[in-house]
Amino acid sequence: MTRAIRLKNPNIGMHVEEIKAAIRMKGHTITSLSKSWNLDRTAISKTLAQPWPEVELRIANFLDMKPQDIWPTRYNLNGSPKTGHRFRKKNTTIVHVRNNQLRKAA
Repeated sequence: MTRAIRLKNPNIGMHVEEIKAAIRMKGHTITSLSKSWNLDRTAISKTLAQPWPEVELRIANFLDMKPQDIWPTRYNLNGSPKTGHRFRKKNTTIVHVRNNQLRKAA
């Protein structure tokens, strides 16, 4: 069902589980692939959750695809990565601190 939806709207991209399955079908796990690239074992999982253009390119090359076909929302029409995504880490930290403060206050 998700494939049919994606064909109607190509801006959705691949689901995380589809990416993992494609990696497994080529004989690797996301951890083993990260290690084979001399990256932290969690590098691919982090990339599946948030933009990391360098690792996205490696994953796409491994799957014989283009990064913008896997993650169309992370790329401009010309294929260049969208900028401005690095601020998310800062906001996540702020939310985490606020949640801890709320827990302590309760």
